[in-house]
Amino acid sequence: MSTVTSQRLGNSVSEVGGGNPKVFGIALGRKLLGQFYYEGRDYEFNFSKFWAGSRTFFDCPETGDQILWKVIQTTLQAKTEVEMACNKDEMPLINYGSPDDYKRHTRLWNCGNGYGTVGLYERRGGWRLIDEVKAGSVSCEYGEYGKENNQAGNA
Repeated sequence: MSTVTSQRLGNSVSEVGGGNPKVFGIALGRKLLGQFYYEGRDYEFNFSKFWAGSRTFFDCPETGDQILWKVIQTTLQAKTEVEMACNKDEMPLINYGSPDDYKRHTRLWNCGNGYGTVGLYERRGGWRLIDEVKAGSVSCEYGEYGKENNQAGNA
């Protein structure tokens, strides 16, 4: 739902996902990719496309009762600000084992009832708000390989 027009968006989707990619066997550290298809216009935030000036800042704190995602992604032309939350009492804690029988996640939270906002901006002199979208029933996942105190997530 657009907070600018108060209308439902029928041709929009936003996705942020992350991990620890490797190039030639060398881990690059925690990275996020994002894409926002907004009413027929595509905005991509991909760290590997350095020519686009893509940058990401994120924090994924875990409180006593919630998992929170705060992600800001920019390129030379666009910016998104994502703030999502899930209530832990509504999230199953997944005991995930991989097909090779190795348990890479020690704690993996999952939900389909996240909620929050996605702000979309375009650079026109300064950052100009295109829309702020209220989202519900968001699919969220939170976990990190080999960490007891998880600090990364996907929304």
